[in-house]
Parts: sequence; C-alpha cells; structure tokens
Amino acid sequence: MSGMQSATRVVKVIEHLAESPLSRLDDIAELLGVHKSNASRLLATLRELGWVSANEDRTQYSLGPRMIVLGRAAAPGDEFATAQQLAAELAQRTGETVNLSIAAADSMVTIGEVPSSHDLRVSRSIGTTDPFHTSAVGKLHLASLGEEALEVLLDRIELEPATSRTIRDREVLLAELERVRADGYATNIGEQREEISAFAVPLLLRDSLGRRLFLSLTAPSSRWPEDRIREELRGMREQLRPYLDEVRPPSR
Repeated sequence: MSGMQSATRVVKVIEHLAESPLSRLDDIAELLGVHKSNASRLLATLRELGWVSANEDRTQYSLGPRMIVLGRAAAPGDEFATAQQLAAELAQRTGETVNLSIAAADSMVTIGEVPSSHDLRVSRSIGTTDPFHTSAVGKLHLASLGEEALEVLLDRIELEPATSRTIRDREVLLAELERVRADGYATNIGEQREEISAFAVPLLLRDSLGRRLFLSLTAPSSRWPEDRIREELRGMREQLRPYLDEVRPPSR
C-alpha cells in the first residue's frame, strides 16, 4: 500500500470518527473498503499514537486524547477560549488547579488546565484520561446520559477500585448519579486518589466538535475537605452561573 493511500485512509478514519463517535469496526472497514483485519491493524496503530480510543473489546472507536488536543489547538476561536477564561478566574479565586474535560469513548479526557498557585498542588497533563466512576467530571457525564445510553455504558465498563472510597457497586453508583442530578454538580472525595478532593460542574460551552465541556477544581483534601467544598460551592456556582448547564435527567 502506498504512503498516499495510507495517509488517505488515516484521514478518512479521523474525519469519520469526528462525525460519528463510537463507530463500529465493521463500519470503519466498510468505509475504507478493506477487510476487518486490515482496518483493525490501522486502528491499532492510531490507538498507540493516541489518535483514537477503543472500548475494551476493540469493537467501537472514537477520537483519542491526542486528536482531541490537536483539534482544540486548531480551533482557538471557539467556546473553549471562554471556558479557559472561566477556569483561570476560578483558579485565581481559589488558588487551586482547575481543569476542563470532555467525554471520550470509555473515559474523560483533560483538555485544559490552569495550575494551582500553591507549592503543594494537583496537576493534570493535557490528554490525561480518567475513569467515569472515580472522577467528578465522569459522574457528571454519566448523570447526563439517557437511561438506555447509561445502561449500555455501565455494561461495558468495569467499576475498578482506585482507592478504598471508590464506588464499586452499580446500584450505589446509580444512587450517586441521582444525587448529582439533583444537586447540579459532582464531587470526588478521595475516590480516585487518596487525599485528593474534586468537584465539577457542566458548562453550556462546547468544544470545536460540539462536545460539552466540564469544569473541575482539584486540590489536596487537607485544604479542601468535603465540608469546605459544600460551603464554597454556592459562591463558585454564582460566579459561573451564566455558563452553567443542567445535569439533564435520563429519559424515561
């Protein structure tokens, strides 16, 4: 296969995934006009490069963390700039690390960060992925899904423990998502990393591909125990109010 043909297939895959997230391997093979084994090898290479992500059994694909970051850089004038400014203002107000994330195939992806001003800080590299069930932003995404989509996703992912506080039971997680919908925000108190707290809110703002942006604050629990988070949330949400989205309940 020529270099030009290979490049054309890569571009076709990327453009297809930008328009149709969670595409099946069969559909991608049909798009490229190749056998599934050839499409699988191409996707494996793109997955290693971070250009695509796949579910656990490699049957569904979406854009990967690297492509998400490149897409953000290619569209500097979109709503991401406003979201980044909001993150900067919140970081200045609190002195803590503030991140922007979007949902990918089976995880959340960090696409923006404003670091803490403290020497002891929590840092998130651009492109870092987080499980849905252990992160505040992931819980928001799960709580925003329709009932059928949520059930399909929970059937596909493992509720693997990261710490002693990680939610590992599906019914407990569903109850937590109900609370997130009622409150309009999500918290993560030592569920992903010991002694680290976070809270997150959904924004009305979207990235260049139309995906919802989630804003989160992450800090050591020694500075942000659960009671302080709940005390400070009211003022923070008031600051962000014009840009806050609802955590939409699942369809019945």
